[in-house]
Amino acid sequence: MAKASHRVRVQVLLRAECRNEEGRTRAAKALQNAGLEVTGRGLASISVRGTSEVVRNVFGAMSARATRGTRADAADGEFSVPDTLAEYVERISIAPQHVTMAGEDTDSEKEKR
Repeated sequence: MAKASHRVRVQVLLRAECRNEEGRTRAAKALQNAGLEVTGRGLASISVRGTSEVVRNVFGAMSARATRGTRADAADGEFSVPDTLAEYVERISIAPQHVTMAGEDTDSEKEKR
């Protein structure tokens, strides 16, 4: 059985003119069309996740630490905004690792099952 690809969490900061319901909806649709799963929306940002392969295809190369899900330095954790998303997106970065009260990364624990 093939090993499941690691899922990378990404935070997408929206451009000021897209920080409204219509802009957030259009940006989320563009991210979904790129193969990413929208996991949350805020007033100024959208959280997404995808396999390391999808994230690499959409946003370009990332550090080895980021693809393994370990904490990356700021310089390692930011991507260039691709032309296909530039209309909506100001900045893209790897989301910090999420830890539950039990001290376990929620995505890593799901992948182990």
